[in-house]
Amino acid sequence: MAFSLNKKIYIENSKTASGVEFGNISNAVRKTFPSKKIITYKPNDLTVESIWFFLNHIFGNFANLKIAIIGSGNIGFKLALKLVESGAYVNLNRRDKILGFQLANTINSIKPKNTLASAEFYEDPIRACTLCDVIIGTGKTDSLIINKNMIAVMMKKGILVDCGKGNVTEEAINYSYELGIEVYRSDVTS
Repeated sequence: MAFSLNKKIYIENSKTASGVEFGNISNAVRKTFPSKKIITYKPNDLTVESIWFFLNHIFGNFANLKIAIIGSGNIGFKLALKLVESGAYVNLNRRDKILGFQLANTINSIKPKNTLASAEFYEDPIRACTLCDVIIGTGKTDSLIINKNMIAVMMKKGILVDCGKGNVTEEAINYSYELGIEVYRSDVTS
């Protein structure tokens, strides 16, 4: 039993294993430990914040930046919204095109009305990356979703960020180095 927690406090359903509810472990912890000793965080939000701060440090200003987010799921959507609200134009790409269009439309619907920047969905990942200052891979771990062809169409002084851990092909990394494009990986592990 992890943390000596009472198994009865967990909800048994299809999203549990050995009585541990993956979607809301903080709720179970709160029932066992005093609230003063708990610091709650959401790993995906930490990832979004760290990439936003990193890009802010690199560019200093998001106005008129063009950023492609490839693999637009939970992290990609949250990051896209934050970047659009900060003034960057964001191109989204994901396998599910209906959801991709919905995500871009949602961002454009809820952003502040005076924000000029917007999100756009591209079914073709190469078109999504065309003339972008930044390409960010936010796919599942070890999903090779960014390739050399995408690097070839981005801005030559741009940067590449692997947020999904293993989203960039080796060929794309080598080609980025040839072009002088900086490559970064967002992760808390070594």
